[in-house]
Amino acid sequence: MAAPAAASSPFVASLLAHDVMMLVVDPAGSSDVPSKRISPPVTLQPTLLQPSSMYRLAALQQLWNVVVDNVSRDLNFLSQTLGSSDEFASELLQLARRVYMKGPDYLELLPEADWPQRLQLGVFRNDYMRAVVASGEKGGSHEDHDASVHSTTTPLLPREDWKHVEINTISCSFAGLSTRVGLAHRDVSSAASTRVLVSDSEIEVPRGLALASHAWLAQRNARGEYAATGRVARRTAPPAAALEGPAASPFNPNPLVVFVVQEGERNYVDQRLLMIALKAHFGVDSKRMTLRELNDVLVLTPDFDDGNEDQEQATSRRTNAFLRSVQVEDHHAGTTSPLQSRYVSVFYFRSTYDANDFKPECAWHVREQIEKSTAVKCPSVLMHLCTMKRVQQALSKDAVLEKFVLPRRAAASASSSSDAVGEAAVNQRRAAKFVRFIQETVMGQFLLDDPSEKAQVAIRKSIEHSSAYVLKTQKEGYGRLYTGSDVPRLLQLPRRHAVSAEASQPLGERNEGHLTAVEAAGVEGHTYEWVASHLLLMERIVSMTISGSIWRQDAAHHYSDLALELGTFGVVLSDGVAPPDDTTEDAHSAPPSARLEAIMDEWSEMTRRPNNQKEEEGSRRPSGSADDRCFDMLVTPEAASAFLKKFTLGDTQSAMLMGHPSTSSTQVGVMVSAYAGFLARTKSLANEGGGVMSGVAALDTVAFAAPRGTPQRVT
Repeated sequence: MAAPAAASSPFVASLLAHDVMMLVVDPAGSSDVPSKRISPPVTLQPTLLQPSSMYRLAALQQLWNVVVDNVSRDLNFLSQTLGSSDEFASELLQLARRVYMKGPDYLELLPEADWPQRLQLGVFRNDYMRAVVASGEKGGSHEDHDASVHSTTTPLLPREDWKHVEINTISCSFAGLSTRVGLAHRDVSSAASTRVLVSDSEIEVPRGLALASHAWLAQRNARGEYAATGRVARRTAPPAAALEGPAASPFNPNPLVVFVVQEGERNYVDQRLLMIALKAHFGVDSKRMTLRELNDVLVLTPDFDDGNEDQEQATSRRTNAFLRSVQVEDHHAGTTSPLQSRYVSVFYFRSTYDANDFKPECAWHVREQIEKSTAVKCPSVLMHLCTMKRVQQALSKDAVLEKFVLPRRAAASASSSSDAVGEAAVNQRRAAKFVRFIQETVMGQFLLDDPSEKAQVAIRKSIEHSSAYVLKTQKEGYGRLYTGSDVPRLLQLPRRHAVSAEASQPLGERNEGHLTAVEAAGVEGHTYEWVASHLLLMERIVSMTISGSIWRQDAAHHYSDLALELGTFGVVLSDGVAPPDDTTEDAHSAPPSARLEAIMDEWSEMTRRPNNQKEEEGSRRPSGSADDRCFDMLVTPEAASAFLKKFTLGDTQSAMLMGHPSTSSTQVGVMVSAYAGFLARTKSLANEGGGVMSGVAALDTVAFAAPRGTPQRVT
């Protein structure tokens, strides 16, 4: 039942004060002019969470950053894994081959030194569902999972289990709004026994973009020194021809970070919050543009980073991305520049994860031009391919994941070290530990064209017990599942290798886990082979549920079956080679594999206590055998927040990295990896569709319980 708006007016006022809204951009208009305001669904109270869960997921993000960066640099693995994928993945793979391979048939890999840009920036979001603890594990029963912050005393939460849903490399929205929802919840929170955890993503994601922009500037400087003004060296001004013609404008040497956005974008406010932070905190200009808009102004100009003073004699094969005529709004100061020409240091893709983003005829051409430029891509097409579910299914195998879980220097160093045997043993132990840590969250995933007995058994089981499985689309950002009776129906389609033109069209949009009328009408024309190339079978996540209220359509709605999905943002800036151990004394240049292991060990230590140890008031750091339920009732929310800060780059680390020799010259050895905040979303299971958020979920944040017996005021 919906409550009247007046009952929640303080919260609504707080949402408006913190810019928690969505503005839709008219597809026919400018990408910077919103035309319609929408209030997104938001939970009225934050969801109570165990601190150990946040530690675990933040630590896991460090591992996933390395895994995705490593996988993206193995185009042979990606080609083999995606060889039978759908049309969209195949088109992206062909684009990658044209840029990163050579030869008449693009079969020979280019050395990374010959890539247009070996630096890659990843802004990822790994999504997890809070799940029911498996039978036989410690934890509460399914019936006592109603743990909300409405309680006046701190509840003893059942043990939480978390299961990995997917990796997102482009569809990573709400880094800005997540922070703002946390601030709104903190404003109105009245429970003395809880502390609202506000995500750092509004600052940490722009920080990653700023570091990448800095690294690009450093590369462009002939001497490898970052100019204090942040400007490109004079000799790297574009050739005169690029500044000629009616569309040309005066040259501004400060480069831009370009947000590549969808036409008719709904997340204008979320993106604008990141652009404001990028300018206010890091002094970096940015602009939102669609592929169609870029087609009108983007040109590639010769790159003169080889130190040659004479542009006419420069022979660099690389090209810089240059915008011939743009207006740039300073979102922080509220001013707009006159028309000017600018280099692009970073392309931050907030679109192109959907084939619909490529409807303009120019779209694929522009995407390839961007990939061929020296601009840092976030993500590159190689990283984008890592988000395909076939790749994630391959990584669910221990032997495959172990190949990619260590930073590349650590994985390869045993062959050149004088202590090769000992170092190899250490790396093998670390890799096995990291794989176990990741695989604890992974559900069983199976390719429908896999002839192995394991896959075939899972397919047969899913036909007989369809409620235990879901079918997922290959691409990120959809939240589309086929569940229930749809599973056996799709898996029992006739098998043949020829598909008609009509049947090769994608299935229609779906709603809440069942075939739409369009799908039902067209499914008979499809074959099992078509389904196998477009969908993947996954074990269903059984979600833990809580009760709570959601504010939507100007009213509060109460639910008793809310499921929580938590996404952790991660930032990785890498050239594919970890820096030497003694580069500097800061923590982020320590041997990456050793640093990752230290993170795992610290998490394990903080979530253990002896079974026979009594809960003593003031105890803060128990150790011993595992029982994170006890620890979660002892840790202070302040200590929890401080521990999470260790995973982020923060002001001190980013300042040190700005002067780091590896990011201010052309030498290789850059590995910047960090947790960058979180996104919490909650949705009623009645509309949830089998374990992954489908449709629109309510924005949420999380709160930690204060230790029992130590009531503290809300801050």
